[in-house]
Amino acid sequence: MSHKYLNDIGIKSNDVCIFNTESIDKDKNRQKRFKKQRKEYGFDERETWSMDYTMATWIYSHFKAYKKYAPRIVDLTDDKFDIPKWDKEENIISDEMIRVNQKEAINIVIKNIKFYLKYNDGDLNKAKTAIKKLEYAFRIIGIIAPAMWW
Repeated sequence: MSHKYLNDIGIKSNDVCIFNTESIDKDKNRQKRFKKQRKEYGFDERETWSMDYTMATWIYSHFKAYKKYAPRIVDLTDDKFDIPKWDKEENIISDEMIRVNQKEAINIVIKNIKFYLKYNDGDLNKAKTAIKKLEYAFRIIGIIAPAMWW
């Protein structure tokens, strides 16, 4: 299985905590348990080990696909949303609101989650900003989610 959008930004399909991972565990007992869990639940426990990362990979991939396919049916510029503004100087979510259409909101979500996926580990300052950007993306998702259909 390919995770095209994740692979495009350097995340491998066999990374452990991504959705539908292709990672094979060397411990045969755990691999059996994972297989049983996938059969019963449609996923295995590895997707719960780092839920922030798993959710970010799922949202990133699915929002990219939504943006590609939904415009065949839905005008992504039609609906307008008031979302919080990102304060670039402070690297925080502002109390100020901005008005955007659905496509713009999706692009903001994708951009911020991509930053999170690239920088949530490593340099401490970038990691702190990455977490804030993930929170920002989730806040926007909460606002636009009812319009995410086609």
